[in-house]
Amino acid sequence: MGHRFSSTAGRPTPRRRTVIAGATIASGLALAVPHAVAAPHPRTAPPGLQRAGGLADLIIDQIGRIEPAFDPAVKEYTATAYRSLNTVTVHPITTGDGVSATVNGSAPVPEAHDRVSVDLELGENSLTILVGDGDRTTEYTVTITKVDTDFRGRELVTGLTATSPVGEAEGRPLTAMFDGDKDTSWHPAEPLAAGEPDEEGVTCFTVQLPEVRTVGRVSGHILTPEGQWYPSEWESYLSIDLSEDGGTWERAAHHATLRQDQGILYWELGDYYAARYVRITLAGKDDRLHEEFGVQEIQVFALPVGVQPPERHEAPADGGQEFAYVPTEESVNRAQELALAHGLVIAQWATSDGYAAGSLDSREFEDFAQPTAQFYDPDFGNRDFMAYSPQATWGIAKAPAGGNGIQDAGEPHEFIPEAMRPYQSRFIDAQYGDEGPYSDAEVEAFSQWFEFSRETYPQALTHSNQNNNPTWAELENFRHYVRTSKPDLVSFDHYYWGGGDVFGSHGPSAWDATNHLLGLAAWRTQRQVALEGLTGDGSEPILFGQYLDAFDHNGSQSQKALVTSLSLASGMKWLSLFRMEINRYDGNSCFDLDGAPTRAYWEISDVLHRARKLGAFLAPLTNDWVAVQPGSHHEDGEAVTNTVPRGYRTDSVEESLPALSEYGITRIDVTNTGTVNDGLPGDVAIGFFKPLPGLTGAQAKETFGAEDPRAFMVVNGLIGNAELPSTKKLVRYDEGQHWQTEQEVTLVLTPPAGAELMRVDQTTGEAEPVKITRTPVGKNGKGHEHQLSITVRIGGGRSELYYWTAPALTVQTAEDPTVIGVGDSGTASVTLTNASGKRTKKITLGPSAPEGWALHGNWPREIGALAPGKSVTVDLELENQGVAGDAVVNLGLRIHKVSSSAAIRVRGECTGARIVPTPLAVDSEETVGEDGAMGNVADEDPSTFWHTEWHSSSPGYPHWIVLDLGSEQDICSLVYLPRQDAVVGQVKDYAVYVSDDPGSFPEEPAATGALASGQGEKSIGVLARGRYLKFEGTSAWDGKPFMVAASLTVRVS
Repeated sequence: MGHRFSSTAGRPTPRRRTVIAGATIASGLALAVPHAVAAPHPRTAPPGLQRAGGLADLIIDQIGRIEPAFDPAVKEYTATAYRSLNTVTVHPITTGDGVSATVNGSAPVPEAHDRVSVDLELGENSLTILVGDGDRTTEYTVTITKVDTDFRGRELVTGLTATSPVGEAEGRPLTAMFDGDKDTSWHPAEPLAAGEPDEEGVTCFTVQLPEVRTVGRVSGHILTPEGQWYPSEWESYLSIDLSEDGGTWERAAHHATLRQDQGILYWELGDYYAARYVRITLAGKDDRLHEEFGVQEIQVFALPVGVQPPERHEAPADGGQEFAYVPTEESVNRAQELALAHGLVIAQWATSDGYAAGSLDSREFEDFAQPTAQFYDPDFGNRDFMAYSPQATWGIAKAPAGGNGIQDAGEPHEFIPEAMRPYQSRFIDAQYGDEGPYSDAEVEAFSQWFEFSRETYPQALTHSNQNNNPTWAELENFRHYVRTSKPDLVSFDHYYWGGGDVFGSHGPSAWDATNHLLGLAAWRTQRQVALEGLTGDGSEPILFGQYLDAFDHNGSQSQKALVTSLSLASGMKWLSLFRMEINRYDGNSCFDLDGAPTRAYWEISDVLHRARKLGAFLAPLTNDWVAVQPGSHHEDGEAVTNTVPRGYRTDSVEESLPALSEYGITRIDVTNTGTVNDGLPGDVAIGFFKPLPGLTGAQAKETFGAEDPRAFMVVNGLIGNAELPSTKKLVRYDEGQHWQTEQEVTLVLTPPAGAELMRVDQTTGEAEPVKITRTPVGKNGKGHEHQLSITVRIGGGRSELYYWTAPALTVQTAEDPTVIGVGDSGTASVTLTNASGKRTKKITLGPSAPEGWALHGNWPREIGALAPGKSVTVDLELENQGVAGDAVVNLGLRIHKVSSSAAIRVRGECTGARIVPTPLAVDSEETVGEDGAMGNVADEDPSTFWHTEWHSSSPGYPHWIVLDLGSEQDICSLVYLPRQDAVVGQVKDYAVYVSDDPGSFPEEPAATGALASGQGEKSIGVLARGRYLKFEGTSAWDGKPFMVAASLTVRVS
């Protein structure tokens, strides 16, 4: 009889992220204490290119990591290779011109991306890397030990034979499955038939081993018709049974896939079976499979004789639902309380029982920072995974029954499978449906299911998941969903390397990644609605997050880090890896054909461990603002400033000065210290955070040692993209390592009174004080003022999290810019509040007016010192001298000898009527592929738009449209609304012409300039008189040849 090995060990010390029972603090809420899960051997970024020995880095493409991590001062390394790896390619990266390198006497081949190929044999293989730098030669050695097992220590069983009740076709014998030749194959003598193996005529065969072995994996090559995502595992699939005696069988898989995206079928059984017989049966079949079906190779892997399988653990004693965490909502709301209890949720789609798709074992579970397993195949559970990692948290994606929508799921009902009930207290993620279409009926169904879920599984985050579907990305639709259904979390997926085209073949250049990510419609909409929260006023924010798309393609080290860093910096508290399975399909680049971790595996591991440490500090906070310091890039030999993402509480650093001042930041300076982007600086994004609404001082003190902290997260947006294609098991080529994309960031500070600046160490999870540099400013550094600053070097895509132990001097202004009509005067007020616990030093205001504005009154003005909790309000009398649009008034705030970046916003606005002009002519419009006719700009429907031609041809810029105001008017401004459901065709540079003749416009424009990016309205000041207006776009923010406008209106005096 075949049987599972079921040895158990005593209950281990819990290592969990979810607090099931814990010490209560003043509010009664049990907080997850920030803890340090040891990070697995991350590749450290070299501090610079001037490196001892002339070697900047050493990459062996097919080896996940070398021991120790590369350091130019260390000359000897070791690594392990597994049975399928016969050749490695070695990439020695030298420090620059004049430095050469050889590997085992061979120079890197330029046509092979500067690699050297080295064949491996069983046993020890020595690589000698000689680096020549002038008269000096430095030798490095790497000893690669190749073993004859897969990564989990299983060896290939030889001497296999096979039998089949359906025989063999002529010239297609069963022995072909074991001859090592993929050009030969077994084909059944009878027509294909699916079913159970004991049914007459069902296609199946039995593999016999020479003796009983401890079997854990079956692999092979099977002929099937070609096609994308074919065969579907829901239509054509196998079952796998094992037996010791050939009479009594145990089923290991009921849905083993026939889809082999990565070039091999890799059936990981999930557990170990004492077996001599392996029976493989065609359990399901579609109509195409008979066109070409044959078994080319079958391999069986077992532990060496005498080696015991890993220990399995019993379910924890506190695993039942009665031990689950129950939110009290005594301080923060339910969603945020769960975030405090569970910490940052790092999830991964995991295989369910019976699919023969490898899930993470206990050490891989630790390597990936103890992720929450999301089971997405019915029956939504994996007893083997839980037996190896019994303290793991888990969830269900596509609850309750595996569908994408929720309307057809029936009345709400319990759906936790019986086998998972012993682990139910660890059930923390209930995702209902996935990527279903938007409708009012769907929202109502979500509402019913979410209410049921909150009552039945109170410990579980209740939510759904959407993609970048335009209907879900529409702000009002999403507000309706959140405020009606009341999810704890909103999330999306985008397939960044594939159809999402952020890093894919049609995506933007590396320099534009930060803008493109933060500018995604789903990202922007979900962030805004999550921060607005259940009530819409920000008092009850919910969580938001996304799928990281880790399985889809193998991006560079900096690409992987950037997506996660920007996610956290913009306020996300939930991340999922999508499918994290060992060689099931999709060509997961984290594992090689032996199941061994690849470079991608360790890169993602490092990202997740850092995120875990940051999450402990971000959970008690809510995102307040995101500011981007734009870098630059070359176009036609000229340095051009990068595009800045703009939207809800997101803007450039220059436009975010009011937010920066509250967090003690005056200025940001950036230097490219890496090797990419022609030495030009790249983007830097900063996320700003304050305590959650309702968070008590005692709760904040648990994490920060302070009752009212202010945090900011600095992200290096400089990356290097991987060359495409970069998927499955292909070697990745890029210049996107952290050290290659490193930047030096200097933050000029205005420290809050009595506050200490702390930095979170992402390797230990501990906070440490930061030493602030004090530099005299003025002629020869002898001025009476001082500049306070910190400087940090950050690898590409990575981040640094800081927090003040007390808030800075708060600068409060109106939520929206103060509006002053063109040619009018008005008052803008600012209130300064000392929110710290100490008296400030002397405060002085010396504001300066932006271009086109005048400031009246006597300035600078001394305010004096403010006692703790005290406020003062100052009025600024401003005159609009004829400009429309937003502007920033720098307050010239100085506290003693230190200057601040405090500023307020004003807006010049025409006060006259708003006209909807009639479009008369355009240079191009799309009327075949879609309704992109020019008339759409005047239909007062923001969901329609004028789009230049793209179906038959795509003429480039400049593009123009002529508008008729109906009569001669004194024009004040042109208001441009970009397309609302996509970012394509947003005008960047423009010119506006005014005339009394629609066929003749003057050479000199009435207005020129550059518009901000983003999908909000853009007001262009046009002070001219005439009837006809020509709006000409000369470039687009996305660099593509299209110009798009949802509406064009004109304000007149």
